[in-house]
Amino acid sequence: MKQGFFLGMPYDFERLTIEKVRNRVWNKEDSRLFTPRPFGWGYTINFYTLFNRRTKLSIFVCIIFILIISACILGISQIILLNKAHSSFTNYYNFRGCTQLVEKTNSYGICKLGSGQTIKIVKYDNKWYLNKDLPICIGHTCL
Repeated sequence: MKQGFFLGMPYDFERLTIEKVRNRVWNKEDSRLFTPRPFGWGYTINFYTLFNRRTKLSIFVCIIFILIISACILGISQIILLNKAHSSFTNYYNFRGCTQLVEKTNSYGICKLGSGQTIKIVKYDNKWYLNKDLPICIGHTCL
């Protein structure tokens, strides 16, 4: 069976079409806010109903939706920024706000910050870190 309910939630594993997506996420005739997903298990949002209802609930849901999307974008941008910073000594040097290079080898570097504080940047697993902020690794999983 390609369509039905499992644990009280709808599922649909029939071929995905543009018409099916349109009927589930932008359907003028369906007054439900949450409709079955066009493919997979669970629900999706009928954005037509969301944006065309003039109720406090729809405004609240729009605000929550915008906040969730903003948080996701911010989180992804932070991950990208950190990955770039850790990728090379120069990137990490700039990321930490170093103003003067004191010493550098292939595995570490010492620099001064604008405040005059000296920090040590070390290479670990082909990435650069502050000496005190090395990741904790168990097997192949690092925290």
